[in-house]
Amino acid sequence: MKSLIDLLRIKSWIKNGFLFFPLVFAMKLLSFDLFSKTILAFISFSFACSFIYILNDVFDAEKDKLHPRKKDRPIPSSAVSKSMALGIAILLLLLSVGISLFFKLNLQFLSITLFYVLLNVAYTLSRLFCYRCIAITLDLSGYFFLVTHVNLSKEKVGIVNSKRKCSGTSGGPKKLFFGIFR
Repeated sequence: MKSLIDLLRIKSWIKNGFLFFPLVFAMKLLSFDLFSKTILAFISFSFACSFIYILNDVFDAEKDKLHPRKKDRPIPSSAVSKSMALGIAILLLLLSVGISLFFKLNLQFLSITLFYVLLNVAYTLSRLFCYRCIAITLDLSGYFFLVTHVNLSKEKVGIVNSKRKCSGTSGGPKKLFFGIFR
C-alpha cells in the first residue's frame, strides 16, 4: 500500500494548491459552491499530475535504478511492476477526465488539464527519443571519426602530391586545385 501511495507522489500535490489562489484573491473562499468545485478541480488535476509522474517513472526506471535516491522509488525498486504502474496511470487519467465531466467543471479547466498532460507526455517521449539519438550518435561517432580522419589524411596526401606534380609545370594553381579532388 505504501508503494502505491509513493507511486502517486501525493506529497507533490501541494503544488496544485495554486488552484485555490483565485478564490483567495477574490475573497470567495467561503463560497461553498466555488470551494467544492475547486476541491474537485484540485483532485482532478492532481490525478493528471500523478499520471505524468508515473509515466515518467516507467520510462526512466532503468536509469533510476542507478540513481542513489531514485532507486528506492516503487518502479525502480520493483515494488510495483511497470505494467501495474501503467494501468494505475491510465486509471488516474480516466478519473481526472471523469471528475471534470461528471461534476461539470469548467470546460476550459478540462482543456488546460489535457493540454498540460499532452505537453508532459510529449516531453517524456521526446526525451526518450533524444536519449536514443544520443546513444546511436555515440555508437557511430567512433566510425565517423575514423572515416573522417582517413578521408582528411587522403586529402592531405592528395594536396602534397598535387603540389609536387604542379611544381615547374604550366597552369600550376589550376592543377593544384583539381588535385585535391582526386
